[in-house]
Amino acid sequence: MWRPTYTSQRRWRHEPAVAGPDALPIARSAVLVGRTLSDLARNVGIVTLMLGIGLPVGFSPNQSILRLVAAIALLLAFAYVF
Repeated sequence: MWRPTYTSQRRWRHEPAVAGPDALPIARSAVLVGRTLSDLARNVGIVTLMLGIGLPVGFSPNQSILRLVAAIALLLAFAYVF
């Protein structure tokens, strides 16, 4: 009959069965880049939703399409920075 020894019990209690997230090989900048790109994608979705709802209810831009795109780009740039 197998009887656990002190060292096998100690190893079993202190070693995790599955390696945790600290063992994954990722770049240090991956979290920062992923977070900022996901925020930018979220903000693009929000602006698209706002324009998609605003146009049917009466928002009508009086400027050219180039100025509208520039204004949206400026809005997204500020949202990205802050």
